Amino acid sequence: MSSESQPLEPENALEIEQLRAALEAAQVGTWDYNFNTHQAQWSGICKQLFGLPPEATITADTLLERVHPADRESVRLANKQALDPQGTGEHNITFRTQTETGGYRWVQAKGRTVTDSMGRIIRFAGIVQDVSETIWARQQLEANEKRLQQIFEQAPVVLSIVGREPDFVYRMANEAFAALVDRPLDQIVGKPLLTALPDIEGQGFDKLLEQVATTGVPYVQRAAPVELVRGGQRQSLYFDYLYYPLREVDGEITGVMGVVIDVTDQVLARQVIEQGQERYRALSQELDERVKQRTRALNEANQDLSRSNENLEQFAYIASHDLQEPLRKIQSFSSILQERYGDRLGDDGVDLLERLTRSGDRMSRLIRDLLSFSRIATRQATLNRVSLQEIVRQTLDTLSITIEESKAQIRVGDLPIVEGDETQLGQLFQNLLSNALKFRRPAVRPEVSIAARSVQATELPPPVHPARASDVYCWITISDNGIGFDDKYTDRIFQVFQRLHSKQDYAGTGVGLAICQKVVTNHGGYITASSQPGVGSTFHVYLPA
Repeated sequence: MSSESQPLEPENALEIEQLRAALEAAQVGTWDYNFNTHQAQWSGICKQLFGLPPEATITADTLLERVHPADRESVRLANKQALDPQGTGEHNITFRTQTETGGYRWVQAKGRTVTDSMGRIIRFAGIVQDVSETIWARQQLEANEKRLQQIFEQAPVVLSIVGREPDFVYRMANEAFAALVDRPLDQIVGKPLLTALPDIEGQGFDKLLEQVATTGVPYVQRAAPVELVRGGQRQSLYFDYLYYPLREVDGEITGVMGVVIDVTDQVLARQVIEQGQERYRALSQELDERVKQRTRALNEANQDLSRSNENLEQFAYIASHDLQEPLRKIQSFSSILQERYGDRLGDDGVDLLERLTRSGDRMSRLIRDLLSFSRIATRQATLNRVSLQEIVRQTLDTLSITIEESKAQIRVGDLPIVEGDETQLGQLFQNLLSNALKFRRPAVRPEVSIAARSVQATELPPPVHPARASDVYCWITISDNGIGFDDKYTDRIFQVFQRLHSKQDYAGTGVGLAICQKVVTNHGGYITASSQPGVGSTFHVYLPA
């Protein structure tokens, strides 16, 4: 090729001028090389599409340098094939050329060779045009298609597409579909529906696909039972699925897309819940019947208890009147006999009368204690806001003579106000303080301490289980330096008539601590004790705060 661009001699200048104007308007560049004269013509647009100015001198090598390095070899081979006398002479290639700013555009070059009667090439001419937008659009479309393909393949739901052709051949299916039916994709794609999945034959899926493909109406089914062979075993599964018709631009239905969600776990869980609810209803009915029976039994028990309480109250009345009256006469007559006839009875007779008097006194105390115990056991505590400080003060006043005789030292800390029955709480402290003063060590001055503090329910020691639940309890301690007792007897001392010492050593009926336990239980609390022989005892009372 000559580096000189010389105009060719047209046979019809007007037609050539019109053609040139049309090509320039379409932004189409032209080239023409005459092998006889070695003259070449490159249009301005052609130079522009290679990023060259209109005045640039052009050769084939100059143009090749303006081609993207990755496309140069293919352009060179395309030129060689077009100029091969044994070839077709056709030239059509798309490649990238450099722009004026250093970037690249896509161009398409089309041309052909002209031969003489001897088959020799005499001319090589063609056009070149910018096809960047087309290429970029196609690349974008391909990228979108690739992304859609990836989304389809990687979708967490089961997807498939079958053609409308006979037997509904699978065109596409994703990995989730292959995993669901337990078959590799190469045994699904390209295969008819019942060939790929013979185990679904007779379950109506082919008829549903035919219905959707024929009517164009999507089909939706929830929790449909399906039988599939997976892992060599036939399994019962449940699917939500949608069959949707696929249409061409003209509206023709060419296939059906299937979307499937495996809801087997949810259906089985719901069945378990429904079975559980059914069992719950049956158990509820049975429980209702048991509650009714228990209520009837409880009512009967309450009636029996009411009768027992009435009998106990009658006994208490008899004990307080009918028993006490003859007992008072026995005590009175014993005193009269001793006063009037003591000198006649002799020492033995007087001793017998004294024993009779002491027994009468013990009997009287026992009756009084039993009456106190029965009243507390059968009557509900009347709860009001009461001051433990005031109750202890009154108790100490009642025991003042004993305190003075024993020269006891009583220390009382700050005591709270609680919800309680003033009378019953008075009996509680009187019995506990009386015991502390009674069971003192010989020749040792009694010392008693009373203290209280709040304690959280979570801080209660393991053996402590109050009768009523509360977040906070009032923890009261009554400590003494008396004779004490072995801790193994802690539970025993709160039982009626249980004594750890003889009547000769320490007077009493064995009812006082049983009364204390009843009072504390009536108030929803708990009482226990800790002790060591010869050291002293501490009684612990827990009352709901």
